[in-house]
Amino acid sequence: MPDRADYLARTLITRMRSLEGVLAEGGTAADDNAATRRLELVEKVLAVEAGVVDGALHRTFLAAMPAVGPGRAIPDRELREFSAFLRARLPAEA
Repeated sequence: MPDRADYLARTLITRMRSLEGVLAEGGTAADDNAATRRLELVEKVLAVEAGVVDGALHRTFLAAMPAVGPGRAIPDRELREFSAFLRARLPAEA
């Protein structure tokens, strides 16, 4: 049964895929602004969906996220590994 970590992993990957599509269309996928936008996306999802406001944790989760790109399917194994990574590091629910 999916849990909070599974939901967050899927949400982060889905939203990152969308952002990567926008960045690719604009030709800005590799610039500093793109890196900032990626981190902001992770910060927003984790703050709103999980109440996580720890910047170090945001950067850790971003670094652990599978490589996402427009049209690139994420293998189930990578999704499970990312979910497990989140599950092990997310603070306990209040």
